[in-house]
Amino acid sequence: MSTSGGAAPDSSGPDVSSQVCWRPGDELAPLEVDMLRMAEAGELLDLGDCAGDPAAMKTWGRSRTIRAAVLRHLLVGEDRPVHAKGVRLRGVRITGQLDLEAATLSCPLRLADCYLSNPQAIILDYATVSLLALTGCHLAGLEGDSLVVTQRLDLTDSTLTGPLQLLGADITGSLTCSGAQLTVANSDGNALAAARMKVGGDVFLDKEFTAAGAVQLLGVDITGSLTCSGAQLTVANSDGNALAAEQIKVGGHVFLDKFLDRPFSAAGVVTLDGADIAGQLNCGGAQLTATVAGGHARLVATGMKVGGDVFLGGGFTTAAVTLPAAHVGGSFQFSGRLTDPQGFDLTDSRIANALVWAPETQVFGLVSLVDAAVGELYDFWRRRANGYWPSAAEGRLLLNGFTYTRLVGPGDIGADAATVEQRLAWIGSQPVPATLAGRLAWIRDHPKRERKSFATQPYEQLARFYQMAGQDSEGRKVAIARRRDLRRYGNFTWYRRTGNWLLEKTIQYGYQTWRAVAGIAVLYLAVLVIFWYAQHRTGLIVPAQATTGIHPPPSAAQCTSHYPCFYPIGYAIDTVIPLINVHQADYWRPNGSAPFGWFYVFVTWTGIVLGWALATLTVAGYTGLVRNTDAL
Repeated sequence: MSTSGGAAPDSSGPDVSSQVCWRPGDELAPLEVDMLRMAEAGELLDLGDCAGDPAAMKTWGRSRTIRAAVLRHLLVGEDRPVHAKGVRLRGVRITGQLDLEAATLSCPLRLADCYLSNPQAIILDYATVSLLALTGCHLAGLEGDSLVVTQRLDLTDSTLTGPLQLLGADITGSLTCSGAQLTVANSDGNALAAARMKVGGDVFLDKEFTAAGAVQLLGVDITGSLTCSGAQLTVANSDGNALAAEQIKVGGHVFLDKFLDRPFSAAGVVTLDGADIAGQLNCGGAQLTATVAGGHARLVATGMKVGGDVFLGGGFTTAAVTLPAAHVGGSFQFSGRLTDPQGFDLTDSRIANALVWAPETQVFGLVSLVDAAVGELYDFWRRRANGYWPSAAEGRLLLNGFTYTRLVGPGDIGADAATVEQRLAWIGSQPVPATLAGRLAWIRDHPKRERKSFATQPYEQLARFYQMAGQDSEGRKVAIARRRDLRRYGNFTWYRRTGNWLLEKTIQYGYQTWRAVAGIAVLYLAVLVIFWYAQHRTGLIVPAQATTGIHPPPSAAQCTSHYPCFYPIGYAIDTVIPLINVHQADYWRPNGSAPFGWFYVFVTWTGIVLGWALATLTVAGYTGLVRNTDAL
């Protein structure tokens, strides 16, 4: 049964449009009598004409008016029977302040498309109610600190011209504010203040929900999910936050995404510091782009824990993403857009599955993955210069301590994966320009005490990945590049730098030991040719032992009895190859007194020194001694 609001006012009753004070026993208006009768029967009192039109609501007069004091007495008094369905009103104007502080409502209260004309908020501090539904209503805010709701609180499509305050409220069921309009904030700039609130079901701040102030959910405990799909938070609070949800605990998912074509947007910082989310965090299509005091709107979630996936894509746009020390039980996908030099911070974060890096556009801001650990790094290199990562060489990509088990792409090790050369540029800890002029300028501007930032760990991690993947040649390239760049950009002394250079040019730090063997072979052939030539030049090669009494006197060009012959092959062996002695050098030597004899003396000494050096490098390379130390 319902009652229409089209009848003319009853002039015989009290003028309730202006008389808001009422005590039990005072005269009731006809509509108030109808309300009592309908409440007793559990039926809806429906005066639905013009409902939802704010301008029309303000013109409602006596025929649509119920005094708040009468409604309060019906809800908390014991002298009027009320059906278990509670009080249900639609299209009614309520005058006076509805003050239910510390009251225990005996029945549910459902107000639909009602106009609460009093400029003061509904007071529900410390009250207890089974079900409270104010849907499509216009009211001057609601104060419900420590409010207890044993079923649900529903403010769907309502307009509040004052803040919604639910500090410490305990709601057994759900809190629904879908499509609600919060047009005024409190003195701290919060349109919804619900710190320490507990909700046993879901929280809906979605669809066309709008707040001209921050949504404050500090330390809130939500058993279900938090859905803010399509919400628009148009004004930040005094701290620059549009959504302040530090230490929030959510048993389900958190949705800060689109509702149809309406994205979640925030004109301030979205902060989830210390949040504990059992499900996923979905920010698909969210727009955090406004300029606020102290910077730009951004996503901040230091120490956040997410049991499922984190999705920042589908048109997601923000100035910066700051999630240091975050723990993600699933994957983390960033396929949005960054607009601020602060960039992307996952320092010391842990991601159990994949970190998917697929930004819409080139990222130029700072990206920090310092000490972060992920299961897999999934990035895209085909048709994307440097995979859209910022430049490590210019200090905008920080990877020191970043660990991963796999590097994958759409083609895994296929066409879309980065080459080892691209990966070396990606991890490049080089803090100086590649050109000689740029390098000299950098050295001039950075004293030695400032040249200690070169990080070798990204090289070691990349080499380990290639080795585990069975790509040994790529792993060797990375290991060689690490030692070479350590010489170029590390804080080495001149003699360590010289030794490092020698190891690179000779045996590639032990990864190409054949170079030293080849060097010995080349040196041997050179000494052989030189002394073969000297053998046929009189006086250049002379006996090293006494030859008195030997006739004819021995010479390098012709053998004689009683003295060993000169063989260039053997002499080159004695000169170049250590530990092998065929005794040619014991019996023959270059004559330094002969014309150009000094040259052959120099060749001998040089051959001995280089032979020992190359032989030592060969042994060190084959035994792995060089690869296991950064001393040089």
